Amino acid sequence: MKQTNLSLLQFSSFLLVLFIVVSCDKKQVEVERTFETELEELDELLRDYEANGHEVDTTDLGVFYVKLEEGEGPYPQGGDTVFFRYYAFHPDGTLFDSESEYANRVWRFIYLHQKLSVGLNDGIAHMNKGTYMDIIIPSHLAYGSEGTKQVPPYTSVIYRARMHDIKFQENE
Repeated sequence: MKQTNLSLLQFSSFLLVLFIVVSCDKKQVEVERTFETELEELDELLRDYEANGHEVDTTDLGVFYVKLEEGEGPYPQGGDTVFFRYYAFHPDGTLFDSESEYANRVWRFIYLHQKLSVGLNDGIAHMNKGTYMDIIIPSHLAYGSEGTKQVPPYTSVIYRARMHDIKFQENE
């Protein structure tokens, strides 16, 4: 009987230690993201911009943007070469991408010929030379319900971007 009580005590102690280890695990349990979660975050983000004195505009597709510095001149058209610099964030401010992999930290590409999200292309359409702005893209125009390795499902993304230059395509 004494042996049984000792075994039961050892087993109970093991379970208690296991419970403590599991409950103190520093990995946070990921909360499943939903479209509703995204809408709440997006609404809060847009209200924060407005509360800080920024005017939030919306494209016809539903991309939000905040011009921090106005540019000048014409806007890019398909086939134009753009010189673009950006940092991409989650709504909580976590950086997940930037142009730093490109030479001189300015990304040069042919507008509408580079594979980009619909939302980013739509935001770039509202940038002329010198424009500095935040492009806020809802998930359905970015990475959608599936997300990516770096962007969870149903997560809006924010590109803080500057259009350094535009080389316009020659009209033939």
